[in-house]
Amino acid sequence: MSPTEAPTASVAPPAVVQLVARGLLDAYGSGTWKDLVGRGIAAAAAGVELRVEEFDPNDLPAAVAATPANCPAAVIEYSVHPGLVEALRRERPGTRVLVRAINAEGLQHWHRRAPGLRPTYDNACDWYGVTRLSWRDRRSARAAHATLGISEWDERHYWRRIAPRATFVPLPYFCPWPDLRPEVRPRPWRERDDLIVCMPGGGDRLSTQQQDNLGRLAAALAAVGDREVPRCGLTGGSRVWASTAPPTGDELSGAERLGRVDEPWDLLCGVKAVAVLTDLGFGMKTTVVDGLAAGCHVLIHAGLAPRLPAAVRERCLTIDPRAVDTAAILRTLAGPPDRHAEVHSALRRDAAQTFHAAVRGRYCRRPDGGTAEGGPSSNLTNPNDSVATGDETEG
Repeated sequence: MSPTEAPTASVAPPAVVQLVARGLLDAYGSGTWKDLVGRGIAAAAAGVELRVEEFDPNDLPAAVAATPANCPAAVIEYSVHPGLVEALRRERPGTRVLVRAINAEGLQHWHRRAPGLRPTYDNACDWYGVTRLSWRDRRSARAAHATLGISEWDERHYWRRIAPRATFVPLPYFCPWPDLRPEVRPRPWRERDDLIVCMPGGGDRLSTQQQDNLGRLAAALAAVGDREVPRCGLTGGSRVWASTAPPTGDELSGAERLGRVDEPWDLLCGVKAVAVLTDLGFGMKTTVVDGLAAGCHVLIHAGLAPRLPAAVRERCLTIDPRAVDTAAILRTLAGPPDRHAEVHSALRRDAAQTFHAAVRGRYCRRPDGGTAEGGPSSNLTNPNDSVATGDETEG
């Protein structure tokens, strides 16, 4: 370079845009919120610049306008906005459009509402909701370059049936709390409260079932009688569900009402176990993964276990709330869990690697269920019967 030439400034590559529906980022502590902020952590770990843009679902042109024409990739949160996926594919042909799927939305609605077959107005409305959400999911998956799924069980049993020709990439959920609250560390085992905590969300069937099953667990432990047993506690609201009142009456059968919890991570880091006692719902029960990261034992419903990744499931204690094996619970809680921190580290690493590959259009799925070009290699997020989806696809 001659002395008269000005140095050429390096131009940073454009950022990947994360499109988030207005209000989702306000739901502090919810599963949706944790997954959203985890995306930013994974992107930073992978060296991907991620710019968050909130959008109004009723103003899709503004959401498209917020995505620059030279944007390499846009991640839409979540699959319930097929119109935005289609608009971006049409208006931003150079942008790779990815959809994050955190649920089998149609099946989730079915579990929450449990519509019957009688020809009533309520049942008709509920079945319409199931059909409408499933159709939205199908449109989103078919229009996107790839769908980043949180659950491979959902992929096999839902997504591949409603959109068999779409591209799916498993992007695991990992607990974001250690990054968000580094000052709060899991406490040593001997200093932890001898408590099994259950943290249901809102007042739907999933939460009601958790409350009922915690009551059964508490009653079974209380009946042991000849030795000290752990207490059971139910949270009664949080920042997310501040309006959720603690249950009244005898349905808890001896379980404690812990009241509102503003910082669930702080609670998990100080108890010996967390219980997720429902077989309803799809996606990923984020509290299970959070409990492992916090060094808790995690008690899961026998009906939920098959839908969890194998390596996560193997580190949980599966129980049947209607036939509680108290001896197994007491034996498990007698000492600290084994190597739970390894699961958290592997999930975090896999999420960063998969996200890095996905925003660059590298979606290769191997027969063992992993993704090539930097995708998951530990098999932590893959149940035993994962399926291959074909050769590498450049989006």
